[in-house]
Amino acid sequence: MKKSVFTLLIFLSISFQIQAQWYVQYSYPYIVNLYQCHFIDSNKGWVVGERVFFTMNGGLNWYPTTSFLWPAYSVHFINNQTGFMGRSSNLYKTNNGGVNWEIALSLPLEFQIYSIYFDSLKGIVAGSHKDFNDGNFLFYSNDSGATWTEVQSPTDYDLNSICFRNNLDGYVVGNNGLILKTTDGGLSWVETYLGSNNLQSIFFKSELNGWIGSNGGIYKTIDGGINWNFVPIHSGEFQSITFINNSRGFTCEGSNLLLTMDGGNNWEVVDTNDVSYIFFVDDLNGWAVGQTGKILHTTNGGVTFIEDEENNFTQPKEFILQQNYPNPFNPSTKISWQSPISGWQTLKVYDVLGNEVATLVDEYRNAGSYEVEFKSSVGSRQPAYRTGRLANGVYFYQLKAGDYLETKKMILLK
Repeated sequence: MKKSVFTLLIFLSISFQIQAQWYVQYSYPYIVNLYQCHFIDSNKGWVVGERVFFTMNGGLNWYPTTSFLWPAYSVHFINNQTGFMGRSSNLYKTNNGGVNWEIALSLPLEFQIYSIYFDSLKGIVAGSHKDFNDGNFLFYSNDSGATWTEVQSPTDYDLNSICFRNNLDGYVVGNNGLILKTTDGGLSWVETYLGSNNLQSIFFKSELNGWIGSNGGIYKTIDGGINWNFVPIHSGEFQSITFINNSRGFTCEGSNLLLTMDGGNNWEVVDTNDVSYIFFVDDLNGWAVGQTGKILHTTNGGVTFIEDEENNFTQPKEFILQQNYPNPFNPSTKISWQSPISGWQTLKVYDVLGNEVATLVDEYRNAGSYEVEFKSSVGSRQPAYRTGRLANGVYFYQLKAGDYLETKKMILLK
């Protein structure tokens, strides 16, 4: 039986790779472990691991950060500006979209933060001792991570994943079948056990329908966690699990990305790029990361079998002018935008008095996504800026394409 299951998985992996709905969007030139990713919309997202990457345009361009915030094990953003990143024993917080980070919670050096959950003001952070089964921790915040209160946990088993099914009822799962459950939004937790498997991930799509990935198979509930049914698939650790609706979902096992179309009863291999974490920001846009430094992406919900091409391209459906990054900047910054139509486009920079500082684009361009670099020395070519470099202060960049016109502010800070 085991041999037939293995043969079926190999066949499925070959079949789906020929017409893959996931494609490699980015590949770091060196093999690094990537642990988690998080997006706040279809454009802005972060990937953390032995290196940290971010994108402002849906992954069209990925930028590795050179900061000290790696290796990082977990990441979660509340909105466009406020986010959190778990790096070893410290939880870091940003209030400006990831430009600057400060320590929000400090733990002993031997602990690691594996999971971060936020719902507006409420936040939960969970993790464990670096050594196997040697202590864990759970912290709670009700002010967007400004202050934290430790929630005592009566067990030594590792805590791996957090999920809430509504504002009050939430779960933290861990090793040896451990489940911590709260019914008051995270202020207090009750310990229960679900078998003896290591529970790696938990996800609720609705108040009634939830799934847990373990090192032996998938647990499924249709009554809000009162009862869990075990679906034995085959040996392996199901490290991440997510669902688009109550039928269609994905999980990671070993080097495989698996798909179910019947609520988790049956699974098929759809990619073998050694992924271990999946995140969908909406029904269509999903990302998967893992152990090879590759970032996988799908723009069709992961189920339409289209042939994978080297330069996969999805035409934008609307005009979007991204906030420049970094911002504030010195000496240069990147400006990205997308256009759903072809036509003449101009991108110009102005100072606070309305003087034109630079023309970055003034030409006909096809529909697509674009990016340019703006340097603080660019003003030396303009009549009003003969000194060679721009002064500190506020500047504006404006995109015009047909009837579309949008302006955003950026700051030069030396």
